Amino acid sequence: EREKDFRFAAFGQIFQGRQEAFYPTEFLWPCVDSEGKTLPDGIYTARIMAKDFKGNLTRLGNSFSKEENQTLVLDTVPPSLKTEILYRNFSPNDDGIQDFLLIDHKNLSEEGLWSMEIRAGDSPVFRRNWSGKPDETVKWDGKNEDGAVLPDGNYEYVMKVTDRAGNETSYRVGEIVIDTRSPVVRAKNLENYFSPNGDKIKDTIEVEQEFNKEGLWTGEIINSSGEPVKTYQWKGLPPKTLVWDGKNERGEIESDGKYLYRVKGKD
Repeated sequence: EREKDFRFAAFGQIFQGRQEAFYPTEFLWPCVDSEGKTLPDGIYTARIMAKDFKGNLTRLGNSFSKEENQTLVLDTVPPSLKTEILYRNFSPNDDGIQDFLLIDHKNLSEEGLWSMEIRAGDSPVFRRNWSGKPDETVKWDGKNEDGAVLPDGNYEYVMKVTDRAGNETSYRVGEIVIDTRSPVVRAKNLENYFSPNGDKIKDTIEVEQEFNKEGLWTGEIINSSGEPVKTYQWKGLPPKTLVWDGKNERGEIESDGKYLYRVKGKD
């Protein structure tokens, strides 16, 4: 009886279906060849097969296409990014002059996950995200994500990108300034009369001036006809005292009469 049972069991194993071998759920390739040398960037094909001790064979295929060959892209180059900001100081006060911060993105990688932040210290106040390629130009109006106007002060621009291979690039631009204060100047002449005749007595006239901020400033001596006869230009803060010797741009002494000093500036 036992011999009969054994034979039936053995007979059943002959017709038993073959089971495929199991392959590992993860496979780590260090991107080197069989000699351990690092491979260059490029496109590679992987084929993974598993065979057990009974000779059962299985191939690892794509879960969607079931294709046995797997395409691998080896990419160690970080995404490219170049940013240009024409001017970092702007005044979002709706006067039509530098109301926006214009950020130009150039030489961008085609694909990636991009994130842009405007920060006040360590806190982001404005954010933008893109999948693929970011906008070539971003116009920021000095408001936060809720549309509230931000206070005057210093801000920082930060752009980060991660490509499909996990390579990362970041770019920072600091000293972005929101400044809505209008330039203010106060000027007064110490005396109204002078005589530039070379006798060393009141040959010049002095004008005291005070400025509240740096900028591009222009001072002009205007004659009674409204024409400028002498022009001064400064970048930054002008001198606290302007001395005019009565001469025009040609170095000639102007004729007697009334003159006006006018100063204007742009930050």
